[in-house]
Amino acid sequence: MDSSLLVSTQLSEALTKLGLDAETLIPRYQVLHQLLLEANTRMNLTRITDWEDFCYKHVIDTLTLLPELPDSTRTVMDVGTGGGIPGLPLWLARPDLELTMLDSVGKKLKAVEDMITGLINHFPELAANRPKTLHMRAEDAGVNPQHRQQYDAVISRAVAAMPVLVEFCLPLVKRTGVFIAMKGPNYTTEMQGMNQICGLLGARLDEAKTFEINGEQRVLLVFEKRSLTPKTLPRPAGHAKKKPLTEFLLEG
Repeated sequence: MDSSLLVSTQLSEALTKLGLDAETLIPRYQVLHQLLLEANTRMNLTRITDWEDFCYKHVIDTLTLLPELPDSTRTVMDVGTGGGIPGLPLWLARPDLELTMLDSVGKKLKAVEDMITGLINHFPELAANRPKTLHMRAEDAGVNPQHRQQYDAVISRAVAAMPVLVEFCLPLVKRTGVFIAMKGPNYTTEMQGMNQICGLLGARLDEAKTFEINGEQRVLLVFEKRSLTPKTLPRPAGHAKKKPLTEFLLEG
């Protein structure tokens, strides 16, 4: 079996295991792959370009989120979506979700909008619940009443170290909602003081779920929002990266 057929078979198995219709979804992912390649010729959106890596590192990786989303999840924000990952693969699998894709780079969001339009042109049934894009910094969204504590789930991949990322994302999550950070095996180096930081933000780390995709270890850090985030957080744009909350704990 050649590698492209093998990965398509494994993608089909992953979809079937989640109770999803592989015959419907694989053509959607094939079109997304082509649209991403086309967009990538105009600006650098991803280093992952061949079908095999796209399936493993973008699609199957994204699908691991699905079992971690509470059954009541309706509204989802993808923070730092970049070239539309993981938001677009998630939307294709769960077009019933109300998805907002946030990024601070307007040109990337324009490329994402074009991909969404291309997907709807190929698959008109997707038009019923088109994802929204949001050109804004996460810290600004976190204090904006339209977005602060408005999402059942917030997801993010490869955006920042954990002390920064939780300050970006947890203020966007509703009480009783979840934040899911997609990380690699070295995430433990980012976890100093995480329990205290999450406590400040009104959350706790519920689970660190590890698994392997094509020989690479991946981790989902699932945070449960237990109470409202204090009005003083997140801090103004730029502060989280310049002085992560970890540093305040060390000073104490």
